[in-house]
Amino acid sequence: MPHKLILFDIDGTLLLSKGAGPRAMLQAGQRLFGESFIFEVNTAGKIDTQFFAELVGLNSHLSFAHEQDRFRDSYLELLTQELGVGTAYTLPGVLALLATLREKNDVTLGLLSGNYSLAAPIKLRAAGLEPDWFPVTAFGDEAETRAGLVPVAMRKYEGLSGTPISTADVIIVGDTPLDVACAHDNGCVAVAVATGQFSKSELLETGADLVLGDLSDPSPLFILLEKD
Repeated sequence: MPHKLILFDIDGTLLLSKGAGPRAMLQAGQRLFGESFIFEVNTAGKIDTQFFAELVGLNSHLSFAHEQDRFRDSYLELLTQELGVGTAYTLPGVLALLATLREKNDVTLGLLSGNYSLAAPIKLRAAGLEPDWFPVTAFGDEAETRAGLVPVAMRKYEGLSGTPISTADVIIVGDTPLDVACAHDNGCVAVAVATGQFSKSELLETGADLVLGDLSDPSPLFILLEKD
């Protein structure tokens, strides 16, 4: 059986944080650019650099198009504060599934997330997950689109293992239609979980290869892993 690379989304897939990310972004914008700063974007499945571009458009009365680094740094500080009060938690089945997968010699775990690369470990640790469980990563500040993160992850996998991997052996696990599209746009396998903003029926309509209510019964995922 060929080696598999499983790339997990973070928010809505591995954990929830009760809106800590959007709150921290709003606070960062208001801190830097004033109380009139608007944060009215749907974050589901998007990457953080896309949020920033949308915020620039929404807040055309302000001038901060070249301020992304300062915005990100303020957001990271405020995100740490938001998550420091115990708002983040893992979703059903996540810890047990990760523990099982980490014992498999024919599986490499990774993250494919829209988060800024420095935001991801903050969220993971707040929910009791260790970043080093995921040796392959692709984050929202490493490509211009979510689909563009897949080649990033595959290059990192090859650098780590010394062997390239076929897109057919890459499984992307996420909770939004954009996660499914990201997988299929790259020829990868899409596993959708209804633990975020989208219901199981909505995710079934995306054509995902596997749709689960949550990860508490991962047996269908293990069957998928055994396919050549």
